[in-house]
Amino acid sequence: MTWVDPVRTRLWSTTEFVDLVDCTERPHTRYGEDLAGAILLTVSGVVILDENLASEIEGLWSAVAHLVAEYRKTGCARSLFPDQSLELALDRVSRGLVRITVRGSDFRRASVGGEADLLSALVAGGLQFFEKMAELTQNFYAREIQLLKGQQ
Repeated sequence: MTWVDPVRTRLWSTTEFVDLVDCTERPHTRYGEDLAGAILLTVSGVVILDENLASEIEGLWSAVAHLVAEYRKTGCARSLFPDQSLELALDRVSRGLVRITVRGSDFRRASVGGEADLLSALVAGGLQFFEKMAELTQNFYAREIQLLKGQQ
């Protein structure tokens, strides 16, 4: 049986991770530092993304938006983490199933889930992230939101 847990975003706030939905302001960073965070994603009981794979979070979610858009077009897609030597990949394995893989030189996690469920979870998590960040920063993420919604 395949399933996909709801996707969550955790932001690094000085000394700990905090859930994006609990933020009332953008977490503080040192001058010149990017906002770090992690996407939490579990597919069919396998943890694919977690806090151990924290990265520059706006760039990571942007990479996921492009990954989803490319997968919809071709049935396979690859995207790199913005500041780590890791690749996130989606590959159609059969009708209605998709393999998601995150890998580096000596690291690999993979699982298979329902295509509609996985894409829906990634889209919902990405929209939640970009909409909340727009609220917190007054920046707008129109391109990423269009990619997630399939409006490119």
